[in-house]
Amino acid sequence: MIVADLGRGNMGEVMLAEDTLLGRRVAIKRLHAELLGDPRHRERLRNEARIAVQFDHPAIVRVLDLLCEDGADHIVMEYIPGPSLRALRNRGALAISYVVQIACELTDALQHVHACGVIHRDLKLENVLTTRDGRPKLNDFGVACSAECIDGPGEIVGTPRAMSPEQVAGEPIDPRSDLFSLGVLLYELVAGASPFAAEGPIETMQRVLHDLAPSLAEAHPDVPPALASLVDHLLAKDPAHRPQSANEVAVRLRALIPGRCLSSASTSRTTCPEAHASRPGGSSARACSG
Repeated sequence: MIVADLGRGNMGEVMLAEDTLLGRRVAIKRLHAELLGDPRHRERLRNEARIAVQFDHPAIVRVLDLLCEDGADHIVMEYIPGPSLRALRNRGALAISYVVQIACELTDALQHVHACGVIHRDLKLENVLTTRDGRPKLNDFGVACSAECIDGPGEIVGTPRAMSPEQVAGEPIDPRSDLFSLGVLLYELVAGASPFAAEGPIETMQRVLHDLAPSLAEAHPDVPPALASLVDHLLAKDPAHRPQSANEVAVRLRALIPGRCLSSASTSRTTCPEAHASRPGGSSARACSG
């Protein structure tokens, strides 16, 4: 039973629903009605479900099922009641210790995603939800792809201000592209502004390609030098000059506040479960035919 609308995007909409059989609330994602007849969009929605269902990590929104109703596919996901990081940051500045805590848990989630051979490609404040107690949950794998991937001719997917230079250029990307996006996300969380956003998407992508990000230390003088240095490192134009893995980022983050960056360690899963990987659609998926 549909309870409320949670949000709308370019491709689809997300609704809050009541699972009356199990007595729980879930989020349901489906395509906009005008896109239901487009097989490309339909396959992209299904691919999102196939990719996301394999993840088993406390900082990633869980996909529960893929259902068909009234000729449309629906992704059933766990419902996260808190605001997105974008909404949270819009309320005001966040404590640096909390930003580092978020960064630790997101980096741990990225380790898991990359271990599953997946690149998110759209890591940004809007795609990270928070629980009631403020824990981050990585969401929206709608443009995710297998590592190392490249878009088709003339096709660039992602959000311009959060894309890596190689993603903007339409070049093959690897997990280090997500690390650049993580740097943008951390910069925005601390400074409250994007390091690259311009008036339009073309201008923004030109900045991503050619302009150095403004100094985080200057934008926020109270930021610890080690955190400012890490963000600068993540925002390197050349992937070879960035941290080479999410694990490397995690080590540096944990050094910032020892003992407080390990909250997800006891439940962390940095390898991809073979049981899930062997059934990419999920054993309970009941998608529409065609």
